[in-house]
Order: sequence, then C-alpha cells, then structure tokens
Amino acid sequence: MKSVIFLVLLLCLMAGRASAACLLCSCSMTSTGVAFGPYLPGTATPSSGQIGVSCLIASGSGSVAYSLSASSGSGTFSQRTLVSAGSTLGYNLYASPSYASVWGDGTGGTSTISDGYPLSALTTRNYTVYGRIPAGQNVPAGTYADTVTITISY
Repeated sequence: MKSVIFLVLLLCLMAGRASAACLLCSCSMTSTGVAFGPYLPGTATPSSGQIGVSCLIASGSGSVAYSLSASSGSGTFSQRTLVSAGSTLGYNLYASPSYASVWGDGTGGTSTISDGYPLSALTTRNYTVYGRIPAGQNVPAGTYADTVTITISY
C-alpha cells in the first residue's frame, strides 16, 4: 500500500479596489489549507479548506461586494498539480461540493466565489473550498504540495 501525504497551501492576497458602493470599506482574509491526507490510487480523495472574509466600514453604513479568485498553482485550471521531488499528482479545487465548477479566476470556464452584504460593523463570512484528487494515479510515496494564491477584489 502506497501512502501519499500532501497539502495544498492557500495563500491570501488582497486587492484593495473599493467598490463604488463602499469607498470606506476594508476587507481581509484568512484561510486553512486543503489537506487531503493519504492518497490511495483506487479511490478519489476529497478534502476541504476554509476561507474567512472579514469586512468593515470606517464610519456609517454601506454595503460591500467582493469576489474571491484562485490561481492555478503548479498546474492549470483544468488540472492543478501537487509536486513531490519531480513527481506530480493531479487534483483540483471546486467552489461547490458537487465538484461541478472548478474554482479559478473566472476564465476558461472556471468560477469565482462572489458575495455582498450591508455593513454596519465588522462582519465575517466563511466559505468552504472543496478539493479532490481523481482516482487512478500511480505515483511514488512522498509529501506532495502546491501553493494556490487567493485574491479578494472589492
């Protein structure tokens, strides 16, 4: 039995573009990585991670709208890759638990995570990122990793 351990690191990057609806808003992000654990080639391996977005308004009230996009990491949006000592393991990240929509930057059929709401105080919204490694990949044992950059635009 081969055991492959890997981790997808989700790095946060903020794009400070305030929307016309909320010029005095600011938003920040936190994330937990997608850690798949051992991979067994005979079955698909699912996992998930979390992104927290906190927005506030400097004074008064208003509303904020934002979009979360993700880079392709070491691969492409059609197949991201985890890397270990020259070996690769295909996987992808999804915006929904059905794995129907690849989470990306909105190009090439990928989707972003978008939200918006009224603000009067610090508000935090949490989002789940769904990951899956397809079955049938024969790779050497090792620790596989990838780095995906998350960008928030508001």
